[in-house]
Amino acid sequence: MEPRELRLRDLRLAMKRIEVGRPKVVSIDRKMSIASVAQEAGLKASTIHTRYPEIAEEIRQRSGAKEARRLSSTKQLRDRDLKIASLKHELSHAKMLLARTASLYASSLSRIATLEQALSSAGKILPFPRGGRSP
Repeated sequence: MEPRELRLRDLRLAMKRIEVGRPKVVSIDRKMSIASVAQEAGLKASTIHTRYPEIAEEIRQRSGAKEARRLSSTKQLRDRDLKIASLKHELSHAKMLLARTASLYASSLSRIATLEQALSSAGKILPFPRGGRSP
């Protein structure tokens, strides 16, 4: 066997050992990654990237890293969009309540003024004190 074929075999065996949970060099807890396969095979990760790109791609496929990241970011975007929609609805509801409250406040002030005028013209009751404490 040529040296390249031996290296490919070593890399595939390292991948298999990590996959089944029986690595010789790396910790059992390590997940499938280019770094862990390289360490298990006695190489550097950069060697796999530069000299064995087909192995690097195989590792990525087996680890599902790209797909998991894509799915995670898609789910995060969907969740964020739902949150934005919910907050927009909540904001519009709060604006509607504020407008209703302002309208009620204005009409209440008008009623109070009308009542104070009516009472003061009768001369029997003092105007309602505004602010501060009453004696």
